[in-house]
Amino acid sequence: MVVNAAGPWSGQLNRLAEVGGDFTIGLRPLRQEVHHVAGTQVTRVARRLPGLRVPNKPHGVAGVYDVTDDRTPVYARTDLDGFYVAIGTSGNQFKNAPLVGRLTTTLIHGVEGGHDHDRSGLMHTCEHTGQTIDLGTFSRRRRPASFTGTVL
Repeated sequence: MVVNAAGPWSGQLNRLAEVGGDFTIGLRPLRQEVHHVAGTQVTRVARRLPGLRVPNKPHGVAGVYDVTDDRTPVYARTDLDGFYVAIGTSGNQFKNAPLVGRLTTTLIHGVEGGHDHDRSGLMHTCEHTGQTIDLGTFSRRRRPASFTGTVL
């Protein structure tokens, strides 16, 4: 079994494995910059309080994420036997990594056990809450959901 969880390089890895042609959801790397100014000062506050200094150069960090068209991750099998994906996480799924591992485990055990996940999404039962998650929501063949243009 191989699980592509290569972040911003996941699309390239899919191309190397020659998978993804049947995806109905797009995937791409996205560079995100986060800027900050010293303390919690912002231009609006500086206009009201002229004594505050606003730096003439932004400071910050930049990261590269993999995003899908609707900012919902793809946890799915591919058309290559034994090749699965956990991609398109928009960088916001890092804290969910343990759950993503469990979802992927449910997916792999189900598909390898003969379940046709493309026809009928597998259900994952969360061990602590007992709640169920329909893994079909994260299908590579889903219709892109409406979204706000953000990870919210």
